[in-house]
Amino acid sequence: MAEKRYQVFISSTYDDLKDQRFQILRALLKDGDYIPVGMESFPASGDDQFECIKEYIDASDYYIVIIAGRYGTPTSDGVSYTEKEFDYAEAKLGKKYVLAFPKRNPTYEEENIQKLVDFRTRAIKGRGANFWDNDSEPTSNILNTLKYAVRHDTRPNAGWIRACEAPTETELAKQLQAARDKLQQAEQERDGYRHRVDQLAGALQKLYAERDLIQKTMIIAQKTADDLAAPAKSRPAVGSTYHFGNYDWRVLEVRDGKALLITKEVIDEKPYNEKWKGVTWETCTLRGYLNGEFYESFSEADRAKIVETTVKTPDSGYTAADGTTWSAPGGNET
Repeated sequence: MAEKRYQVFISSTYDDLKDQRFQILRALLKDGDYIPVGMESFPASGDDQFECIKEYIDASDYYIVIIAGRYGTPTSDGVSYTEKEFDYAEAKLGKKYVLAFPKRNPTYEEENIQKLVDFRTRAIKGRGANFWDNDSEPTSNILNTLKYAVRHDTRPNAGWIRACEAPTETELAKQLQAARDKLQQAEQERDGYRHRVDQLAGALQKLYAERDLIQKTMIIAQKTADDLAAPAKSRPAVGSTYHFGNYDWRVLEVRDGKALLITKEVIDEKPYNEKWKGVTWETCTLRGYLNGEFYESFSEADRAKIVETTVKTPDSGYTAADGTTWSAPGGNET
């Protein structure tokens, strides 16, 4: 892989920070991983100079501002070049790649003190500013901060490489095809995993259904075994009273291991249908109550012992003394 160099734009007021700038430029060049750029590169002045500065910031990977006790010469709009460079770099590169190095306790010049304080406060806010006290500190602080930033830089287009080390179009095409092949393989593996997950989910659903069926069967089998193991005298006989569910019942008939029961006492009183209209047994509210609320009042084990039956309701008719006849359909089997 080609070795990268990172372009670093260094900004500060000029006259008061000449020595620090020189030390920083020399340290970055000596390190070998950086291409330092600063105002020393711009012979022009005024608006032409700032247009040139913007081009260099556009091409830079990092922007560094060093702040001491001077605000700098204001431009025609009252803002110093240093602050204008800072604002442009933050908008162009992003806040993460604009690094501030303010002096901890600077001696402020009397001119434009409030502008400098406001700029310094804004440059520090929302970023890890690195303060310095003596003249040698900015250099070591900047090198350490840049190394950390580069190590965690995830931008694919950051840094510069030698033209001879750049991949050719053929190599780029191969890399692109290899990436596409890996992507296709990953998608196929993903689809395979999804299909397998769907299969496992279906198998798991079947296992749950089989488990529920086995549990119900075991409940019924256990209840049946308990009934068979009970003494003969405890089994229902015609005319005897038998407690089942929440009620006492009278045994009316016993046949083939089944018993026909009727409650010993009246347990409720309900109309055939709650509304006065012609309905069949299939749709009347009384049947709905018996097959619903009443049936659900029994435990699961007891419900398993209630035999399901088919009720046939034939059509009915009536003839009055005067010969008038009425008829009513019996409805569907239930």
